Amino acid sequence: MKKIESKLERLFRFEQLLLAHPEGLSKSEIARRLGFHRSTVGRYILDTCNIFPLWENDGLIGINRDYYMSNVKLNVHEIMILHLSTRLFSCRTDKFNPHACSAMRKLGYSLSAYSKTISDHIRATAEYIEKSRKKKNNKFISVLENITRAWSSGYWTRLTYHSHKKGKLHEYDFAPYFVQPYAVGFTLYVFPT
Repeated sequence: MKKIESKLERLFRFEQLLLAHPEGLSKSEIARRLGFHRSTVGRYILDTCNIFPLWENDGLIGINRDYYMSNVKLNVHEIMILHLSTRLFSCRTDKFNPHACSAMRKLGYSLSAYSKTISDHIRATAEYIEKSRKKKNNKFISVLENITRAWSSGYWTRLTYHSHKKGKLHEYDFAPYFVQPYAVGFTLYVFPT
């Protein structure tokens, strides 16, 4: 039993190290930071490739954050805040967001054994958003995904903005510092660093 616990702990530390370095790390750097032999790192890569999505490029290894599934434990009061947040979101958006619907469904299904009432309402909110099919705007979703990746990883991003008044394209390179919904205009503000 001790051996299993220690391997699980090492795999957890391996996962946390990769999450802390979205740019990726080399096998030798992972081994050095975790105090493992380099061959152990190679085995852990094989052991975890079916557990969380790894990428490997130019000798660096990382976790693909677009497909990584996070586990969160919440109490009933925290769940209520998420329910209220989903309701507010559904009332203050004019754009269909498939990620919002997916997140709400996952949250709802994960809570079904814990609180059927809250679970049903969160899933109903996802259904409402999908059925209302508010304006589907693939460009908006693409830009939001780009901003999300940049903000969550601390990277710079480039956005191209078309000014309707001047009829010109403007390009901006910036690192998102904060993303804030703005309910009045049914939009988002991105604060650059």
